[in-house]
Amino acid sequence: MITFHPSVLLTVCALDCATYLHDAFLSLKRTPPETMSASTTATTSTLHLPPELFLLFKTAIPVSDLRTHVCFYSAHPRLAALYDGEACPDNLWREACWLSGIGTLDEDDLSDPHCWRTIAKEVVERDGFCTHPQCGEALLEYNRQRMSHRADVTNLAAFPFVRRHAGVGEKSPHIKTTMHRVLSHIDFCDNPDGNRAQDGTMLRAADEDRAYTGSVLLRDHPLIMRSYATDVVGRALCVRAVGGHLVRAGKLTRKPGVTVLDVAAAIHYDLDTPLTSDAMIHFLMQTFDSLPPDWPGDVSLERLHTLRGLLDSSYLGHYQRQNPAFGDDKEVLYFGVELQSVYRD
Repeated sequence: MITFHPSVLLTVCALDCATYLHDAFLSLKRTPPETMSASTTATTSTLHLPPELFLLFKTAIPVSDLRTHVCFYSAHPRLAALYDGEACPDNLWREACWLSGIGTLDEDDLSDPHCWRTIAKEVVERDGFCTHPQCGEALLEYNRQRMSHRADVTNLAAFPFVRRHAGVGEKSPHIKTTMHRVLSHIDFCDNPDGNRAQDGTMLRAADEDRAYTGSVLLRDHPLIMRSYATDVVGRALCVRAVGGHLVRAGKLTRKPGVTVLDVAAAIHYDLDTPLTSDAMIHFLMQTFDSLPPDWPGDVSLERLHTLRGLLDSSYLGHYQRQNPAFGDDKEVLYFGVELQSVYRD
């Protein structure tokens, strides 16, 4: 009996389904999400190879490669059946989303047996091929790297967690973590369409973004909204202050993990809250030498009396991890946000 090395079989398999995968990628780029289905591509052809070969091909795709899994799933109903026919089909999608740094939002129903598949398809079909420098495959790769660097913590478990190599029940409350880079690239609309944070939040323009001509509103980028806010995924996170302003709704909780949208929503909620004199003084002391020279003192006070006013002349800069104060919950990740002046050289 002649036997073949699995790599040979995968090569043969890849040759036969390359057209289908190519069509799936093009379909995901061009087909509106509301018309996308597993039967939108390769419906006029038949996959002639045994399903075992395609199962080998599916197995060869890294679990963390969420975009390829969604494309493979969408290429043909027979390929989709390889995923849907598993005993617990959503387990793979949940792990793929986790390894890609993708979490849940308020509208998700975690009791739905296909919840994570729905999330995976949404982010890839709507955003997987976005060309904005802070989105698309560039964002997925950034998320994968962040998640892979946390190999010392339990997979699929948000903080507080138990270290994988720690003693039984040993918590790790002092582990180092950083905020997602996109949170330093967001800005807020002057006249948002509605009161939802995703409608009033947008990606801040930068030199590397000039060639991008698509939407910059956060609501049109589910991949960004769903990205975990921290590399150590936290169930509870607190944004204490932004530029000296104490954030009223800064304590955030989400059992599967706090997301970028959660953090943006907490800041968005406080945009038009009048600042205290302490917050204004803190901001002016930090940026006084970099305000426009034609701003007299009374104009500065008028323009900077809210957080939205501060963000007219500054942007969200570094998110500094803070230690819990006396009496604080040590199972919460605490951060403060430094503002950077847009006028500073």
